[in-house]
Amino acid sequence: MQRYKVSVVNYLNSKPFIYGFQKSEKLQECIDLVEEYPAQCAESLIQGRTDLALIPAAMILQLATPHIASSYCIGSVGKVQTVCLFSDVPIHEVKDVILDYQSRTSVRLFQILANEYWKIQPEYHTSSPGFESQIRNTTAAVVIGDRTIDLFGRFSYIYDLGEIWEKYTGLPFVFAAWVSPFALNQHFLEIFEEACTTGMKSLDEIIEDLSEVNTPAFKLEDYYRKYISYDLDDKKREGLELFLHKIAEMESRNFPEIVYQIENNNIVD
Repeated sequence: MQRYKVSVVNYLNSKPFIYGFQKSEKLQECIDLVEEYPAQCAESLIQGRTDLALIPAAMILQLATPHIASSYCIGSVGKVQTVCLFSDVPIHEVKDVILDYQSRTSVRLFQILANEYWKIQPEYHTSSPGFESQIRNTTAAVVIGDRTIDLFGRFSYIYDLGEIWEKYTGLPFVFAAWVSPFALNQHFLEIFEEACTTGMKSLDEIIEDLSEVNTPAFKLEDYYRKYISYDLDDKKREGLELFLHKIAEMESRNFPEIVYQIENNNIVD
């Protein structure tokens, strides 16, 4: 079978995928795995350095014919915990927002909510590593991933973007999906889906292995079982496509045909 280059984010939310990949001898025989942060995963896929990647949802629009290659995603139904705006002041008093450099999806999500839900127009700023230390007074920041854990309890106002999206639209949110620019081999898809399923069924072991992550404000078991939602079901697809349509409108982009190669763990011919 053809070998595929696959990139994945090494965040807590993607640990079940990585765990499943490590347990699958069949998958290890047909992938070369690279760990990157979200924006890098997307860049590698778009530039042709990888064949399949867990990419931020917003980057799906960069592909001419995106193929979603798994029935699993990184999503939430309401709160997600690790994609938040942290602030010293209420949202309508925020004047400047620093945008996390690691994921364009969270940046676009915040900008949509700022414009349409909160109806505010803060000044936006790009970021670099360590930008979290600049949150003070009327300067807030969108922070994603594992770095959010140490920020809980330090700021008076925390706005969970997954929760606000659901309040605004009534839909769940997809932060990242397994995407390829082309149709993948069906036998490979079966092996890949099986490995992902193994990871999803291994949450007890993963939670035990990562127990040192727990803090008084962040409980890993709650994160995996209450906040992250991995099934790319019909409602999540609806939420994903609404989000992508909003970005396409913002950026005056054409909306591509999205091909779903797997539905309910079944390969689509």
